[in-house]
Amino acid sequence: MARQMKDSGVEWIGEIPEEWAVRKVAQFWKASKGPNAALLTAEYCGEHSGQYPVYSGQTENNGVMGMINSYIFDFGTTGCLFSTTVGAKAMSVSCLYGKFSLSQNCMIMQATTNNCDVRYFFYLFTFIFGYYRSLIPDHMQPSFRIKDFYDYSMLMPSEIEQKEIAVYLDTKCAEIDKVVEQTRATVEEYKKLKQAIITEAVTKGVRGPRPMKPSGVEWIGDIPEEWCRDKIGRGCNLIGSGTTPKFDRFDLSSADIPWIQSGDLSSAYLHAVKTHVTRDIIAAHSALKVYEPPFIAVAMYGASIGNTSISSIRACVNQACCVLAPGSFNLSYLYYVIMACKPYFMYQGEGGGQPNISQEKIKQTWIPVPSPSEQQEIATYLD
Repeated sequence: MARQMKDSGVEWIGEIPEEWAVRKVAQFWKASKGPNAALLTAEYCGEHSGQYPVYSGQTENNGVMGMINSYIFDFGTTGCLFSTTVGAKAMSVSCLYGKFSLSQNCMIMQATTNNCDVRYFFYLFTFIFGYYRSLIPDHMQPSFRIKDFYDYSMLMPSEIEQKEIAVYLDTKCAEIDKVVEQTRATVEEYKKLKQAIITEAVTKGVRGPRPMKPSGVEWIGDIPEEWCRDKIGRGCNLIGSGTTPKFDRFDLSSADIPWIQSGDLSSAYLHAVKTHVTRDIIAAHSALKVYEPPFIAVAMYGASIGNTSISSIRACVNQACCVLAPGSFNLSYLYYVIMACKPYFMYQGEGGGQPNISQEKIKQTWIPVPSPSEQQEIATYLD
């Protein structure tokens, strides 16, 4: 028999089982953030079937004793402590135990009642944060206040059903994680194969064995005898970049000019982006220039160093992207050469947590240069 349902009264939740309740977070959870949760000493005292621990201990700043069901949440822009995700939209959830310190981007949640199954709320809060994260415009950094979180609506099945849901999700998520891990391993092998094929083609050509000579460049090695080498900057008519404007100062309702970020550079051709700017924003920022397609955009910062796309759209970029408009180089051939350069760019990256390369380093990079007809031949082969 189908379960009886009722309206939750919350638009994004919709209908829920008749016996479930909708409650505010503040009724069952207490939050401590930043300096107010600087240190927590906890002893591991048990394990549920889903491998999520229960904690017992005290917070050193306020001396609260007893059983504490704790989670840590991240709302930061540069990473988090014992969490599974990083980035500007992290809002991730992790279970912790042991002694640890917290940055200002993290907070501890403690259950104030015994009616909360920690595994169920791990999944529930992950879902809630995913929903609220999706409402944040891409150009904005997320902001979070504990008082706002207290006002969030959450679903409260009985404690027995909380446990049933948690066990079900533990099992299903474990199955999915296994498949994802196997798929990820296969994808990584294909990525390595693709990189090897591209590098071989742009440094040796696709015409089979022929006389070779040293290129004099370590990452290139030997090249065909009739080829030469040149710096990227000499074969481009344009090398530029951009900036990140202060979006909150402008009305974005008429934003129609694409603004490329390094995260957009995930495919060979770029046809659309998530964020747009207005003509007023362009006029107010001298570092923002609208580039005419086709051009190549190369990521210069962080883990995305060397990610490359050919833009087919008229757009500006942020400061993490370098724009190349080929002059004497074939556009598609240069795209593949840049892809072959990625390991070299990553090696050249400078800095600590966010290594980066510069426009100048890209300009000064030596690349192999076949004849124009062979550049097209190699590009067609790799396409």
